[in-house]
Amino acid sequence: MARTSRKTFITNTMTSQKSIKYNVGVYIRISKEDSEQDSSIINQEKIIREYIKENPDMKIYKIYIDNGVSSFNPVRKYFEELIVDVAIGKVNCVIVKDLSRFGRDYLETGHYIETEFPSRGVRFIAILDEYDSDRHTIANDTLFVALKNLMNTQYSRDVSQKVRSVIKSKMEQGCYIPAFLPYGYRKESNEKHIEFAIDEDVSDVVKRIFGLACEGVKSFDIASALNEENTLSPGAYKYKKGIRIKTNSTKWSKYTVEGILKNRTYIGEMACKKTTNMLITRKIKRLDASEQIIIINHHEPIISLDIFNKAQGIFVKINNSIF
Repeated sequence: MARTSRKTFITNTMTSQKSIKYNVGVYIRISKEDSEQDSSIINQEKIIREYIKENPDMKIYKIYIDNGVSSFNPVRKYFEELIVDVAIGKVNCVIVKDLSRFGRDYLETGHYIETEFPSRGVRFIAILDEYDSDRHTIANDTLFVALKNLMNTQYSRDVSQKVRSVIKSKMEQGCYIPAFLPYGYRKESNEKHIEFAIDEDVSDVVKRIFGLACEGVKSFDIASALNEENTLSPGAYKYKKGIRIKTNSTKWSKYTVEGILKNRTYIGEMACKKTTNMLITRKIKRLDASEQIIIINHHEPIISLDIFNKAQGIFVKINNSIF
């Protein structure tokens, strides 16, 4: 059997490297609203890998995946990472399954496809839409792309509205349970749905906070006492329980205490729909109390209404604050 000389191997390797023209950034995204199998991460990656396999001048530089993120979300971590890699020249070709995966905001999508990428010499391909910025096809027509992006935008808004309607209905029925319950409560499942249940491990801490407030102790001093006693803060307690939340708060603070003192959850009420996402600007707007959905006697209270009201009155007096 003839051996391949080292010189021949090096020559072949150099030829192979020269044939690679595109370092591909593969972008994959699924949102919470996606239910179709063909939108799955596995399926998107399969379609794109098969496409690249048929194009020997391409190699994958990196796969960027935003999982459970709306295309309208202003913070898409891996999308932003892709754009940075494009800007510094690590990626010169971006491939997605279709235009809707790249983004449903037609203004933003159009900006990248028609301005940003061409100015940097970056090729953009949306496989199922048959869009390829390096080829002259009907799918590449500016009007076609604009209409496609506009349709994707409207579709996303329709889905978002339907999801909101379902959640609102569940809120009004008292069936909607937020992802994280307030300190002092835990989730408990029954035959029909998930309910609030008092967390006996820390409910006494909540009672003590209200008790001290009723005695006229300031929120800062309550927090200091809890820290001196090495009582786990709400954030530290949830972390210990294996609940991953976005907080760096490992100690009690006056703000943590005040947040508990003004939370009507502890008297058995549930306030839903405190905020809403603006469809056009995508900014979060805090709703007035009159716009929120308030459910009375939603769950077992930890604090009586009398104690709660007493704590509010004393708190306002000694802290010169209103909530």
